[in-house]
Amino acid sequence: MRILITGGTGMLGRTLVRRLSHHELRATGARELDVTSATAVSEAIGGWRPQVVIHCAAHTKVDACENESERAFALNGIGSANVAIACQRHGARL
Repeated sequence: MRILITGGTGMLGRTLVRRLSHHELRATGARELDVTSATAVSEAIGGWRPQVVIHCAAHTKVDACENESERAFALNGIGSANVAIACQRHGARL
């Protein structure tokens, strides 16, 4: 199976990469894929054509989320919406 993992350099993403190594994987971190950019997400999913996207990219540190609420909303809210829309557009399961 062809799988794209967003947030692939984080703790959960790295664990999934190890566990799913028998699949064709592409794991992206924030440097490779800015999930807050709808264009970047659509190009990444449309260009690589994964069958499944596992979306792990997120701002997870609670204190930092409170102090950086706009950034947290951009990553966790808008970023997740961008991934969902791109998956629907390109026929990938999320």
